[in-house]
Amino acid sequence: MPHKVKRYRLQIPARVADRLREWDQRPPFKGYNADKAAVLLSIVSTHLRKDDSGSIYAQLKMEFLRNIVYNAGQYIQAFIKAGIIVRIGGYVSKKQCKPGQTVHSYRYQYAPAVQSPYITSELKNLSLLQKINTARTKKGRSDSRYYPLQKQQLKTMTVNYNDAMALIKSQ
Repeated sequence: MPHKVKRYRLQIPARVADRLREWDQRPPFKGYNADKAAVLLSIVSTHLRKDDSGSIYAQLKMEFLRNIVYNAGQYIQAFIKAGIIVRIGGYVSKKQCKPGQTVHSYRYQYAPAVQSPYITSELKNLSLLQKINTARTKKGRSDSRYYPLQKQQLKTMTVNYNDAMALIKSQ
């Protein structure tokens, strides 16, 4: 019986989607893949949060991104160079951390020039879908090994996408 592959929706600003279509014609580096770029940018979009000072950013570990796209660093550098995203702050490695201190990673946000309403699409690339599901499973195991009941509840939870988007737009 074949495994059911979970669906994955990509969310990126419309101006960024236009830029990615341009890159399809002239890739920024050898080995560039539009689906991989869209996945990485969607991860930035879906991991945005606001800190106490009001800054909105996505704090991402390259280790996690490389589990999905092996050359994620090249993509991030291309996004920064093209003015799509901006890197905020510095990086603190494990070696630099004091005992009990958590490892910090870079913070990213979309550049003001590309901020626009988000568009959504569905990822069709099966190999990327498999990598995303594998990365989620690995992260889920390590993050919630002490709370198996909550983990099971979260795995079975679903969100009606259309109703959620309507609610967001109404507010």
